[in-house]
Amino acid sequence: MPSPAWEGVARQIRRALERAGGPALARTVYVSKVADGQTLLTHIHHRQIPLFLMQGIADAGVTWKSEAIFQEQIGHPLSHVDIAAADNVTATYAAATVRGAPHPRAARAWLEFLRSDTAQRIFARYGFKPAPPSAAEAAPRASHEHTDRAARHR
Repeated sequence: MPSPAWEGVARQIRRALERAGGPALARTVYVSKVADGQTLLTHIHHRQIPLFLMQGIADAGVTWKSEAIFQEQIGHPLSHVDIAAADNVTATYAAATVRGAPHPRAARAWLEFLRSDTAQRIFARYGFKPAPPSAAEAAPRASHEHTDRAARHR
């Protein structure tokens, strides 16, 4: 599991566990099972999860859906299982130009590309969904889901 000490995705996973089974499930996974060694936390990055699965260190792991899809697409012997929408928690990614950026035209071009149909198709290939419209439409956004990934060979 991603470590809550340094991985933002751990907050979303904890909330998804709470939705699925209440605070007791989240405590069991992130406190009790960590203490007794049944839950292994990442030490560096959520990309350790596929490595743990392929090394046989873990039987299942939770990570971003885009990460799971990427691992499948590059041919790793893993498959993902989507979390039910009612239990899942999404995150929103945002992009913006930085005031005083040394290359403001390049920054604007990048933001325009992120809003393009081409970029949206690329995002979709990795499980990203367009963000719902908001008042801040000047910044492109994409919604990101987690997925529960089991160590099953295809």
